[in-house]
Amino acid sequence: MADHNVGIVIVLDRDRLAGIFSERDVVRRVLHRGLDPETLPVGEVMTADIVTADAEMDYESAMSAMDEAGIIFW
Repeated sequence: MADHNVGIVIVLDRDRLAGIFSERDVVRRVLHRGLDPETLPVGEVMTADIVTADAEMDYESAMSAMDEAGIIFW
């Protein structure tokens, strides 16, 4: 991720969104737990509970969905 300047990647199960894997996941769910990033499957440490919006969703609806999911934004 660092080599490609990427902070987050989408994880797919064939063509279905399975989750996301972020730099935060690396730090909190892999390194902090002392797990081996070389052998650990991404599916075991990715963020799977994803709130999504489509491009047609208006701003207020997207913000409401984030609020309902308990996502804190500033």
